[in-house]
Order: sequence, then C-alpha cells, then structure tokens
Amino acid sequence: MKIDIQGAARELDLHPAELLLKLWSQGQVRQLEDCWPEVEQGLVDTLRQLEGLHRTSTTPLHTPPEEAAPLENDIVRVMRSRNHWGHNRIGGDQLKRFLPPGTDARSMNKALKELAQRELLQHYHGAYSLNTHRKAEIERYA
Repeated sequence: MKIDIQGAARELDLHPAELLLKLWSQGQVRQLEDCWPEVEQGLVDTLRQLEGLHRTSTTPLHTPPEEAAPLENDIVRVMRSRNHWGHNRIGGDQLKRFLPPGTDARSMNKALKELAQRELLQHYHGAYSLNTHRKAEIERYA
C-alpha cells in the first residue's frame, strides 16, 4: 500500500526531505521516482525499525500541553479554578487534595518542578502560584 510522502513523514515525525534522505541513505530507494509523491508503507515501517522511530500515526505533530502530561494539566486546572495567581499561593499538601485520587507525592513534585522550570508556576517556600506573566500560555491548558 502506498501513502503520500507527507503523511509518511508526519507519521515518523520527520520533515519530508529528511524522510527521503533517510530512505536513500538506508539503500531502500535508488531513484526519486520510486518514492515520490507516494512511498510504500513497508519502506516506512522498515525505516521506523531501523531508526528506532516510535511515533504512531495517531499522535499529533506538536503535542498540546493537555496531552503532554496529564498531571501537569490537572495541577494547572486546579490552580486556575481556585484562582491561585501571583501572591495567592497554595501549598503542595493542600494542592494534592484536589488532584485525582492515587496521585503520589513523587509524581506531583516532579510535575510541579517541570511546571516551575517552564516558568508556568512560581515557587516560594513550598507554596506555588500560577505565573501571571505566562497567562496566555497557561490559558491553553484545559
């Protein structure tokens, strides 16, 4: 079965030109006419195995924040709904009560650290608040 080169590139999370170069460098394609504008699905599957490309066709090219890390999304959603912006902070223990049951402290702290590194959260002596300067980015979370 043949698929278009753009669809194959999207499936592997590559630029179409990068896909063509990889196919050619692996010796799977000798002439451009063999894979343009459509390429055999088998070639794409073989390239995926050789290169260790794990992407599935159902994953969007750029993952929105709400799909990237569910716990981070939950944290932002809770803090937005409880209006924890700027100086209105919430402690980690209090925040944990509003997260899904079974959320362990280690994963919560990891998610909080990741959000703080991306400057979406402000951290002050064990308490957190949403960064008002990143409001547009925070609003993209569900």
